[in-house]
Amino acid sequence: MLHSEEEQQEEVEERPDTDDSDDGMPMMMASDFVPSKKRSGHAKRSRPDSEDEEDKEEEEDKDDDDSDDDDEVDNDDDDEDYSVLTVDFDFENIKEIDYHGIKGLLEKGAWGQVNTSELADALVAQRGVGTSLKIDDGSEVVYGVISALNVHASRGKIPSVSAMCAMLQRACKDATTSALLSSTLSSEQLLTTPVGLIVSERFVNMPADVAPALYQNLLDDLTWSASNLDTPAARQACQYKYMLMVTKCYVTEPKGGGGGRGKKRRKKRRKKNNNSSSSSSSSSSSSTDVDTSSQATAYFVKFEDEIFREHAAASFTFPAASNSAPGESSNEGFGTESHMVMLLEASVMPQCIATMREMLASQ
Repeated sequence: MLHSEEEQQEEVEERPDTDDSDDGMPMMMASDFVPSKKRSGHAKRSRPDSEDEEDKEEEEDKDDDDSDDDDEVDNDDDDEDYSVLTVDFDFENIKEIDYHGIKGLLEKGAWGQVNTSELADALVAQRGVGTSLKIDDGSEVVYGVISALNVHASRGKIPSVSAMCAMLQRACKDATTSALLSSTLSSEQLLTTPVGLIVSERFVNMPADVAPALYQNLLDDLTWSASNLDTPAARQACQYKYMLMVTKCYVTEPKGGGGGRGKKRRKKRRKKNNNSSSSSSSSSSSSTDVDTSSQATAYFVKFEDEIFREHAAASFTFPAASNSAPGESSNEGFGTESHMVMLLEASVMPQCIATMREMLASQ
């Protein structure tokens, strides 16, 4: 049947697919929409001046909706990226295969100033005492080491031990501490009060709870060796009266500073007080109290070292010979890279280990 042009036009206008309303079939289902990844930055696109304000508002609303969708997707990605990695650590007796790993650990600390090859050989050769920390993956990588060397028995046999003790004595600037350290490390005193030089190094990112386990292994090794080694001399060599430790730390100087200007100011102040009237004696005493209370602050790399310092019979710090190697974390914001020397009675070691465990349990 033929229709007129007017009837054809009316028929086209009544078709739903040519309707300009919003009730037509959508072009894409909501379930088919995959929002894009969230970008770190946002850039504004320039728009022609001829567009009206309604178009701008619609564009802003659309951008806000897309941003909300992107946030949801980004949060989902974050939840999927994080996972728990369980690692089993092995505490093993030191073996010959551990030589290179131990040497690498020693070179990162104060031990790098002595013969680390000789020291690593001594730790490998020592029977009964010493633990290496590894991961149960068959790689034989040494992530930590702990042991103790008898200072008296090492003299003449392990020059690096004697060199370390001599270096520590030279580094001590406090007269009282230096006298105590020299007396403790004298040949006559070592015969009656044996001193163990502790070697304790590990990777910085190791879990904190390996520390009490390592030191407990050391005490267990010393107890076993004191009863089970072949000769009386070897058994006696493991019965320590004192433990000598050297560890890495960062030191911040007091506000007054330790340089020449601070010394000049204090010297000038003392001179002024001496020339003043008798009422200035209290002022001089107050000034002295302020100077002695302005002590340097030490930040430790290993948390247990702060516990050892609290129980130490004597301790002091000295600047490191060189800064950290390029690419390593130097923690310069914490102060000057230094080493702390601590002399402890062996009898306080179980108490220190118990304090470590209490600290970890409370976290």
